[in-house]
Amino acid sequence: MAERIPQELLDEIIAANDIVEIVSKYVTLKRSGSSFVGLCPFHREKTPSFSVVPDRQYCHCFGCGEGGNVISFIEKIEHLDFRDAVEMLAQNAGIKLEENGFSEQDRERYDKKQLIYRINKEAALFYRKMLFEDQGKTARGYILGRGFSPDMLTLFAMGYSPQGWSQLSDYLLSKGFKKDDIILAGLAKKNKYGGLYDFFRGRLMFPIIDTRSNVLGFSGRLLDAEAKERKYVNTGDTIVFNKSHNLYNLNYAKKYASQEIILVEGQMDAISLYQYGFKNAVAPLGTAFTEEQSRLLLRYASNVVICYDTDNAGRKATERAIEIFKGKDVKLKIMNLPEGKDPDEFLKKNGAKAFEEQLKDAKSVADYRISMLEKRYDIKTADGREGFANEAAKILASVPNAIERDVLTKTVADRTGISLNSIVAEVKKDARRNTRREKTEAVSESIKIIKNINRSQNARLIDSEQTLLSLCAKDKSILNHHTEILKDDFFSDRVHSQIAQIIAEGKIDIPLIALQFDEVDAKKVAAALTKNTDFENPEKAATDLINVIKQEKLNQLINKAMKEGNAEELNRLIMAKNKH
Repeated sequence: MAERIPQELLDEIIAANDIVEIVSKYVTLKRSGSSFVGLCPFHREKTPSFSVVPDRQYCHCFGCGEGGNVISFIEKIEHLDFRDAVEMLAQNAGIKLEENGFSEQDRERYDKKQLIYRINKEAALFYRKMLFEDQGKTARGYILGRGFSPDMLTLFAMGYSPQGWSQLSDYLLSKGFKKDDIILAGLAKKNKYGGLYDFFRGRLMFPIIDTRSNVLGFSGRLLDAEAKERKYVNTGDTIVFNKSHNLYNLNYAKKYASQEIILVEGQMDAISLYQYGFKNAVAPLGTAFTEEQSRLLLRYASNVVICYDTDNAGRKATERAIEIFKGKDVKLKIMNLPEGKDPDEFLKKNGAKAFEEQLKDAKSVADYRISMLEKRYDIKTADGREGFANEAAKILASVPNAIERDVLTKTVADRTGISLNSIVAEVKKDARRNTRREKTEAVSESIKIIKNINRSQNARLIDSEQTLLSLCAKDKSILNHHTEILKDDFFSDRVHSQIAQIIAEGKIDIPLIALQFDEVDAKKVAAALTKNTDFENPEKAATDLINVIKQEKLNQLINKAMKEGNAEELNRLIMAKNKH
């Protein structure tokens, strides 16, 4: 698909989008020599294995193998098609794209997505119309009875899906849309007679709109409390929508974020907050908060306030969200509303001013977790105070900010009556224990990474080949001095041999080299071209690497001969090794 796009167009877009700047929107990067490293955004890890090489405009994770140029990074991180990723980066750089810049396959998929957007928009208009007709009387009464103003119904484009089996499908067919496309949009299913029946029926409808004002799908709320169906149903996965990758109300919240976004549990909470003047609230779509949603949210705000329900389910959801944000560049706070209240209920009972005070008093993660301990321990008893203090010390030991840690330590001492020195000593002991555990985990993860990179080949051999190729890409003269590198049998990996040939031909536009390979081999290309090559003497380094490669290849052949019991070949190989 990619090779059909003019090289000059890709070249211009890649050059105009600095990969460090783009990746930094999703990953906290730290300089390491001539590269940058950070925690991989594509898999959970504690030890940074994601490398970004600015002078080559390339990135690669040595843990999971993901990587590529700035276009492939955006494809993966934003879950976009190639065309959409290119368009996003072109728009970011102010580059105008011509229509003939994409392959037929790209164009077909793009056109299909635009069609789904049109179908969804037409469906939203239909649902909106139904809400204000007789069929929508109950739904209209329900939402107005919840205290939402008519303006909110309009602003959030709320609607109603009628009870009939195919009213929406019939309407969309009358507008000229095809059956298969209506099904592809997730709005209908096919019955055994070949006709359509509507996916949403008898529900209050909330369109899910992205930051570019496209209607991605819908969330439908059941109005019949006695029905056995799920209260909320969302559009299933389509070519434009996945509920785990989107957030409700982000289209409005991003305009009012002011670097802070409030994360709530549901649509009603987000709409209620908006009505009361807090326009920067977003909600997951009927699923636990996800990694993808956290990355999307952090594109628009560096401060996040979690304001979930205060029941048991809400507290568990809060902890899950805290873990999702762990290790990310975010200032996280938790609102702890009165027991059993959600934001919508609290606002209707207490008003905007009271909510504003609660927002100002939002706690840090450590403070919140310590406050939750008080629900588990009776600090009026000696055992309760001891248990509370021990658990609080574990929490305090993980607080990186010394000032916050000191303040909370004093608070724990005051609440329990235990001496400050005793609690400080316990915190230090837990901190040392954490450090030992983190080191152990780091070693374990490093071992996993190494095994993952070198599944079937010798680690030292592959690493040496990759570093040598990186050196050659940086300084082509190395190939001129060591022509043996270009022999078909020099490298142990076919892809490495191909990379060497491409470099020898003068095609050292690194971000585009991987586009000549399929997805599997492109990962090998990324690994081979992102090695650190900060050597004082590159020529000597190349010579050393070539010797290592030769030695490791001999070692592999020796092991093979030993396994096969080939004494004659073994003897010959050992003699050859001794000569080196």
